[in-house]
Order: sequence, then C-alpha cells, then structure tokens
Amino acid sequence: MSILRSMQDQDLAIVRSWRNDPRIRSCFFSQAEISISEHENWFIKKQQDVNNYLKVFELDGQAKGFLQLLCIQRKPEIFEWGFYVAPEHLGQGLGKLLVRSAIEFVFNDLDAKKLIGKVIQGNIVSENIHYAQGFKLEGVLRNECFVYHELKNVLYFGLLKNEWRK
Repeated sequence: MSILRSMQDQDLAIVRSWRNDPRIRSCFFSQAEISISEHENWFIKKQQDVNNYLKVFELDGQAKGFLQLLCIQRKPEIFEWGFYVAPEHLGQGLGKLLVRSAIEFVFNDLDAKKLIGKVIQGNIVSENIHYAQGFKLEGVLRNECFVYHELKNVLYFGLLKNEWRK
C-alpha cells in the first residue's frame, strides 16, 4: 500500500541523500550539493510556511520518494509541485505511483483547481510523466536556467482539476 505522509525530522537525512544524488540533482534548477545545515534550515523554513507541503511517499511502510507542494495562489487554489523517487528505485515505475498519489492529494484533499509543474527541457522522464498524467504544455521559458553551465529552457505544464481523469 502506498501513502503520502508529512515529512518529519527523522526523514531529513534520507531526503537529503536522495536530493544530493547526482541522478536526482541533475534534474533540479540548482545542482549544488546541499549541506546538512542548509537542509535543516530549509526544512524549518518550509515547516513554518502554511503554503508549503512536504511529503514522503511510502510503499509498504518504506520511504521511496519525496513530494513538495507550494500553494502559489489562493482562490482559486493553484499549486506547484516538485517530486522525485529515491535513486535506488529509479526505473521501477514508482514515479507513476508517487505522482498519482500526489495528484489525488492536491485535487481531493487540498481542493486545488490547478497543478503546475516546471521541467527543465531535456528531462524526458519528467516530461513524459507530465504528459501521461494529462498535463498540458502551457509555455516554454527560454534560457531560464543553467544546468551544469549550459542555458536550458524550462517547460511549464498545467493540469486543471476539471481535466483530470478525462
């Protein structure tokens, strides 16, 4: 059985290790390694922000991935997400389970009207996950970020609640 649960202090080490793995880090807008103190400060700050939701994805009682949601607008509620599967579980289909759980949480529990995903162009796995879940490409932000000293475009995806599951 899979669940999304709130991230706790005891998750800090494993989530940081996942985030710092080169396979995960290469898909982020910042590829810098995160120190322990940076990670702890980030966690404290996010916990105090009512617009942030930090979740750990579990399958059969084992942590397998991470989800961050940010409410970027109220009335109507619009959330932006970021997620990843633990590096040792890449390629096992867990990303599909994680994103389905996340979408259900966003639309059912948080009653969002829209979910946004920003993907660095060339991250084919993430692009395909968004398309497979029904997201629409809403825009391309040209030369928006550096990935290992190379300018990259950012793809802006959106999924509306009323389009979900159609």
